[in-house]
Amino acid sequence: MRTANKNFKAGIAILMIMSSMSLTACGKKLTAITPVPVATATPTQSEILPDPYASTPAFNNSSVPTGTPNSQVGNFKVDQATLSDWQAKGIAVTGGTIYLSVSDVKGLSQKGSIVKMNSSDGKGWKDIGANYLGLSHPIAKTVEGIAVLGGNIVAVDPSASKTYLIDAAKGGVKTLSSAGGRDVAAGGGSLFIAGTTVDKTDSSVSSRTPMNGLTATAGVGADNQGNVYAVSGVTIKKADTTGQVQDVVTTDLSTPIDVAADSRNGDIYVLDGTMVKRFSSSGQLIVNFSSGAGVPVAIAIDEAGAIYVADKGATNADSKVIKFAASLADTNSGSSYSNNNSSYGNSSNSSYGGYSNGSGSSNSSYGSYSVPQKTAPKSTNTDTRKQPV
Repeated sequence: MRTANKNFKAGIAILMIMSSMSLTACGKKLTAITPVPVATATPTQSEILPDPYASTPAFNNSSVPTGTPNSQVGNFKVDQATLSDWQAKGIAVTGGTIYLSVSDVKGLSQKGSIVKMNSSDGKGWKDIGANYLGLSHPIAKTVEGIAVLGGNIVAVDPSASKTYLIDAAKGGVKTLSSAGGRDVAAGGGSLFIAGTTVDKTDSSVSSRTPMNGLTATAGVGADNQGNVYAVSGVTIKKADTTGQVQDVVTTDLSTPIDVAADSRNGDIYVLDGTMVKRFSSSGQLIVNFSSGAGVPVAIAIDEAGAIYVADKGATNADSKVIKFAASLADTNSGSSYSNNNSSYGNSSNSSYGGYSNGSGSSNSSYGSYSVPQKTAPKSTNTDTRKQPV
């Protein structure tokens, strides 16, 4: 038994010596094997599982405006009366005069009226919506939009379903027991009254013809050729002089209140919440700027292109008209102005021109030249519009 153990141990020793000799053969040591890294494929986007809790970025369809904002040049108080507390409801501007439909909801006898003032400085204020030497105000406090056509001022009331006619020179109010409206605009020798639809009529408002396909949810405007613009949801619709209707502004609006058109070049101004947004005639956003109004209700443009925003205000003490200078030409608006007339086309070679500053003087023109283009007819009228408040 002891001999077997010795033989077994001797065998083990011989095997160990032989293993050592093979590992150190030729004086070389065994080189360690370096593991080869396994290539890892980068997963594709489709293989990555979405995170159900990740927020989805908001879609933004807004344009980037590149135009120059209209500069503010005036701020006129609406309530310049002694015994009434007037707040603006609608506005029209023509012939150097601002006309406002106003309401008094604080006084002992709550009522509505029409007041006027100079568009240059806000002076020359007068209440022209009263009868019997100012002792009676037949216009209801729910009066809304106002427009001027010829020698007549027209105001509409959606709640009382009435239309009021006022002689612009003499004053005095004539009440028509016809369907009212939330707004009214004048252009091309016609009146356009907005209810749910937009109706066309003349200064007598004796009959109204609906304009097929033109709907309005807020204010309306018109240019001097008779093209009509209407706020319809978050879109601005346009009906041309042949009655063809199209959506001209389809983006960049959130809470549009009113619309006005610059007859010099076709630019469209929209009172969108507390902002004023200017679009080209094709609906491209040119610029936006603050209206400066606390409770904006209406916007209007005069013959020289100056902008007026009616601010109802929280009270009569806050109610005002904010005036902005006419726009200069922007290359993306397709506009070209001169001292004596206005032209419009598609050329980017626009000349900057003068505009009336409301004081009787005219700014000098500056710029290079303009490509000959079609001359726009002189403006003969200004429109107005407004949303119920």
